[in-house]
Amino acid sequence: MLKKLLGLAPKQESDGSYSPSKVALKLATQEKTDYKPVPYEPYTGKRTKILVICTEVKNMEMKNGKFFQRVTIL
Repeated sequence: MLKKLLGLAPKQESDGSYSPSKVALKLATQEKTDYKPVPYEPYTGKRTKILVICTEVKNMEMKNGKFFQRVTIL
């Protein structure tokens, strides 16, 4: 209860997932990132590629009815 009052507890969402507490977001994130585009050579090998899906939707419904849950990397 004390964690919730002080804003230290994560918030449970209606879908059962959790959002980080305000304190965790303040301590673990920055107001502005240091992102800079990085030039790269396109992949030309024979190995399997990695598919990266970027979405602003927390739980995106896929064609088969299952939900894709985004991964947040801090």
